[in-house]
Amino acid sequence: MLLVFGVVHLSAQGLQNNPVENVIYDGVIIDEGFISSIPEMELTRESAYRILPNSVDNSTRIFMPPIFDQRNSGSCTQCAEIGYVLTYELNRYRNSPAEVFWTDIVTSQPEGYVVDDNGNIHIHSAEALAWLSAVSNGMYGNEATNFEDVTIILENDIDLAEAKWTPIAGINNDGSFNGKFDGKGHVINHIVLTENPSYYNSTKGFFCNLDNATIENVIFRNAYYEGRGAAGILAYNADNSSINQCFFECDFLISEGEMSPLIYEIHETTISNCMLHIPSFLDENEVHSNAIYSYGIGNVQDNSHIYNCAIIIDKSHLAWNESIGFVRWNATNCKIENCYIHIKSLVDSPIPVGGTISRNGIASSNFGTIRNCYFNRDIYIDGFPDDIIHDFDDEAVSNNDGIVENTYYYFNENDYWQLNESIVYNENTTDNLIEALNLGVERLNNEGYSCLNWSDTGMDFDNMGLPVFENFKNITGIAENTSSNISVFPNPAQDFVKISAVGSQPSVVKVYNCLGMLVEEIEMISEEIEINVSDYNPGVYFFNVNGETFRIIRN
Repeated sequence: MLLVFGVVHLSAQGLQNNPVENVIYDGVIIDEGFISSIPEMELTRESAYRILPNSVDNSTRIFMPPIFDQRNSGSCTQCAEIGYVLTYELNRYRNSPAEVFWTDIVTSQPEGYVVDDNGNIHIHSAEALAWLSAVSNGMYGNEATNFEDVTIILENDIDLAEAKWTPIAGINNDGSFNGKFDGKGHVINHIVLTENPSYYNSTKGFFCNLDNATIENVIFRNAYYEGRGAAGILAYNADNSSINQCFFECDFLISEGEMSPLIYEIHETTISNCMLHIPSFLDENEVHSNAIYSYGIGNVQDNSHIYNCAIIIDKSHLAWNESIGFVRWNATNCKIENCYIHIKSLVDSPIPVGGTISRNGIASSNFGTIRNCYFNRDIYIDGFPDDIIHDFDDEAVSNNDGIVENTYYYFNENDYWQLNESIVYNENTTDNLIEALNLGVERLNNEGYSCLNWSDTGMDFDNMGLPVFENFKNITGIAENTSSNISVFPNPAQDFVKISAVGSQPSVVKVYNCLGMLVEEIEMISEEIEINVSDYNPGVYFFNVNGETFRIIRN
């Protein structure tokens, strides 16, 4: 379709200069009336004033479609070039990478993929991480492997913005990752997860399946997930695995399926000391989503255990089935302990039928144990922070055939997050959310588990003062609004973003989109400037000022 549009556009120019009657293309009469009916495509301010480079290396541009062979295509090179450029511009306008996957780019083992004497693998670059995926999937002459008894060690921060991701052990649904993946606290930035029609027809995660695997100390920042199917950013399924001390930040745009943003299903698996931050969790089809299965993990099965974890969602569609809890299904002999979930706003207000809507703060159905878990009842309508939705009930679960203990909703009162009932442990009593979580840490540690303590500083999530892990302060250290002398506001923004850098030297402000592409570069000629963002597409942007990065949402 894009190629045809390019040909029609070219024909339009020719006909305007040299009118020809009864030109027929693909059964359509192309005359002056037809051409005058074609709407003009308006360039954004950003595109209109952009300085084009003398040349472009297609292999480094995520918006450029892959090179294809013209020799047997039956179309002329000029038409193909027009279609190519138009596709690039549309993909760039939509912030949508072309169908280029990392495993299309990396076809041989790069230098950053190092196997040590013990057979463990050290990953030093994005190319090396892509090669790990290629090896796991048996590509380019490799025999597919599950990396059993192998430790994968991330040695550097990785940026994956240049292409889309092919899941590790993800091409064949019967494949799995059976090794250990140690992120060592490094960041995997800008991973883009979507369908790969060459191999599978639904979106997978960073892994597809985990089996007897250990995942620890991994941080995903600025991730983007688009598509359908039952999956999550980390994996579709985990069996007999351990996931510990990980942080996930991802925007979701889904269309159909049973989406659970972290993992769809776990069996005999432990998830501990993890945080999931979702700036936006949206269904492209409707306000009340049939595609949202849960807001964390879908099904918790077979003696699985989730403890000391948090989910924070800035904006979301409401699940049509009202499964807006931590998990959808908590099965017999499974436990969820010392966790909390906070949903800041919904895209639209729910529609109650015959009474209040089930909040399902922790689970829709519980047959196991839920202990010391918390959820917010006061949820706002996106864009209207003063409009609290009052149609939810106060229940942690809808269908309970298990045990629910010390599990309450919380609200903001007296400058702290206050539980609607107090927690008591070892003669200590509190109704403060952070203090309650730390009492839960004390209890779990006394029972032989290893838990991180909670704090209210380090990551402020738009100044909400929500609990975060104490040793995560520097891991996710992008400031939301301010630093010592630099302020970037408002957040979210609609038409303008103001930057104040009192006492700082004049600098250049660089604005990047969620895929890491430079959107605009503005010289800061005074200590305070105002940037017009009204032409920006809605989404997440990063403003780099004097080496500091500020995350701003453009509504």
